[in-house]
Amino acid sequence: MSDLTNETRFLIELSKTTKAYDWQITENRIVGEAKNGKRKGYKFDPVTALCRFNGKGDYNNTVLGRRKAACKLGISKDMLRHVQDAVTAKSNRGHSQTLRGKIRHTLGV
Repeated sequence: MSDLTNETRFLIELSKTTKAYDWQITENRIVGEAKNGKRKGYKFDPVTALCRFNGKGDYNNTVLGRRKAACKLGISKDMLRHVQDAVTAKSNRGHSQTLRGKIRHTLGV
């Protein structure tokens, strides 16, 4: 997998995780529950889940954990901010809402 420098590559890679995670909307956040491994049953956001899925490390759903996971995946700080805003439904207008819709469509939630 090459660096996830753009939104399309991120969404393509994220679509591959649907068998490994049970994706759902919890408290207006997009979260995936791991179906396998040592952390089976734990909840992950899309960035940390993708990092774990690709075998690049297991990170917590904290700001620092997401930053480390994004660094391992080659996601820029701006892209990480956009994804995080979309996952948490920070705004109902603009780019974050569009990206949230794309993520939901990709994951089938």
